[in-house]
Amino acid sequence: MYELRKRDEGFAAGWEEAEERAADALEAEAWRRAVVGVQDPLVAGGKVVRDDDGQPLAIRRYSDTLMLALLKARRPPRHQRSVRFRLPALQSAADAVGAMAAITAGVAAGEVTPGEAAELSKLVEAYVKALEASEFDQRLRTVEERNDAA
Repeated sequence: MYELRKRDEGFAAGWEEAEERAADALEAEAWRRAVVGVQDPLVAGGKVVRDDDGQPLAIRRYSDTLMLALLKARRPPRHQRSVRFRLPALQSAADAVGAMAAITAGVAAGEVTPGEAAELSKLVEAYVKALEASEFDQRLRTVEERNDAA
């Protein structure tokens, strides 16, 4: 069959279509089990529990594992997706206010997750601290130069 698939384009196309249909059916069943759930009989002491009419009681169970698999297939982790958010340029400490506002707006627009926003906020804060330290060093050098000149 593999040789036929290599030689016959029509057969290869049919093969591909069959695989797509099978994958669609598997995905639909995974979604049903994850979202709609399946009825499992209630068992206690190794026996099926029954209601007053003798009908077996059932519990609807959902599959978190399938839900996660479907989510990963539809929405890969952020580090595997393209980034839609750009942090504004930071040229001075005054730019930090605008950067923090842009981060907040990015979360509201769904461009950045709250966790990513926290990391970006830390980056902005570190930049401001480095800038303040640099300004402090510059003022200290100016004072030292004046003292040396005097």
